Amino acid sequence: MTERLTINSVVEMDQAQRDALTDAQIMDLAYGIDYYDPWMSNGAQEAKRQTQIIDNELAPRLAAIKAARAQARTPRKHDYPNGRTLDCGCTIYDTHEVMSTQNGTSCADCYDQMSY
Repeated sequence: MTERLTINSVVEMDQAQRDALTDAQIMDLAYGIDYYDPWMSNGAQEAKRQTQIIDNELAPRLAAIKAARAQARTPRKHDYPNGRTLDCGCTIYDTHEVMSTQNGTSCADCYDQMSY
């Protein structure tokens, strides 16, 4: 079993090792990259070096991975592309939005109002 990387271990790597990190490893480090605190390091020089590595190498790579993943997602298709008008008068686009009542069908908001 491989040991999980930490942001501290990554900034201690040399350039070639950081370049060899996989996208999955970068995503595992996302929290550390986004919320890195340079004041936790030993000394101002070390804090500056670590901040430069994170800001100039890791953060842009993480942003590119997130953007690629967001672009790759396909939008969810609606169950009722043109909408479905319910007995309450509201128009919905997905079946999970339909609530059954004594008076027919309603959306969740109208259903909540009826229950008061």
